[in-house]
Amino acid sequence: MSPESEIFGFIRALEVTHGENGFHPHVHMIVFTNKETESGLLDFVYYRAWVRACRLAGLPEPSRLHGCHVQDGSFAADYAGKWGIEDEMTKANQKQAKNKGLTPWGLLRCILDGDDLDYPPKRAIGLFLVYSAAFKGKRQLYWSNGLRKLLGLQKELNDQELAQKADDEAAYTLATITVEQWKAIRKCKAEVMILNIAESNPLLITSVINNFVLSSGDAGPHSMGEGVPFYGGRGPTR
Repeated sequence: MSPESEIFGFIRALEVTHGENGFHPHVHMIVFTNKETESGLLDFVYYRAWVRACRLAGLPEPSRLHGCHVQDGSFAADYAGKWGIEDEMTKANQKQAKNKGLTPWGLLRCILDGDDLDYPPKRAIGLFLVYSAAFKGKRQLYWSNGLRKLLGLQKELNDQELAQKADDEAAYTLATITVEQWKAIRKCKAEVMILNIAESNPLLITSVINNFVLSSGDAGPHSMGEGVPFYGGRGPTR
């Protein structure tokens, strides 16, 4: 790295998907540098570091094409400006993996829906258990030391501090959604509509959910039963 180049810090997100070649853990990073540092230089430095890490771990050497991919700052600025850095770096659960692969939460959807031939519920359960055991205690998002202060951001709260932090608004139970009802809502692609109704007219939630169950073609009783609580409050419903 030339004397003019300087790295101030980085944000690293740890992700994993599962596909035809098994689990694919990988890292996404935003690296903060001075303007003299070019993307080609970072590509050279990080690829060599990745090759060394794989070799020391007893893994095959990654290919030059797929082992490390660096894009310039304009790419990072576009999505970080649109979504916010933390939202973009941690929204992997909403992304679709390539080549019919699945994210961990995609595995959970397979367990719930039971209609994926490549990932039947029994297989999806086993794979999710493997994922959860391997990633327990791992940080999905990591800021290098001093970067938040350099960017003028407040200190990141740890889990205990977040748990002790007072809620911003009062919350109360609007309804309790059963697994069957949630499957019906998803089948009708009505998740956003449910949130909008919960915010604008929460008294309609029960009847609207039951109507979605009927519309989905599901048979059987549709009264609100045991399931997952659905909360509302004075602000936007979550």
